[in-house]
Amino acid sequence: MATRRDLFPSSFCDTLSSLHSNNSTHPIQYTNQVLDSLFTSSNPPKIITPDIPLGVGCVASVYEAIYNDQPVAIKCVHPRIKDTIEEDVKLMRLIAVSLESIPLIKGLKYFCFSDIVDEFGEIMVGQLDMRKEHKGERASE
Repeated sequence: MATRRDLFPSSFCDTLSSLHSNNSTHPIQYTNQVLDSLFTSSNPPKIITPDIPLGVGCVASVYEAIYNDQPVAIKCVHPRIKDTIEEDVKLMRLIAVSLESIPLIKGLKYFCFSDIVDEFGEIMVGQLDMRKEHKGERASE
């Protein structure tokens, strides 16, 4: 919704935009645990500046690292983010179904809020699979 200035007021979009742009990172210990679990048979990448991520989004943090003597970027999904997204989508779906029960909206055949919420949920869960991003796929594929 933050990008849909054609549908929502600019002040609303600005507020939502800050929610996905101004995030704090998760503890570096979590990232190191994830790396250790993924690289069990070899040396995991070494985070260069653990206190200064390259970027932090609502889904993951990105760190600069060295792997096999090469600089790489490590993107690690925040802990419990999948649970959080699923809870948020359930709440949004409840609101959507409630809206759809209003007689005025019920009569508008092109407004199917629950379908929109379901699609949004699929896109968000798809963004959690960093393998897709690595392969250059879009999150919704």
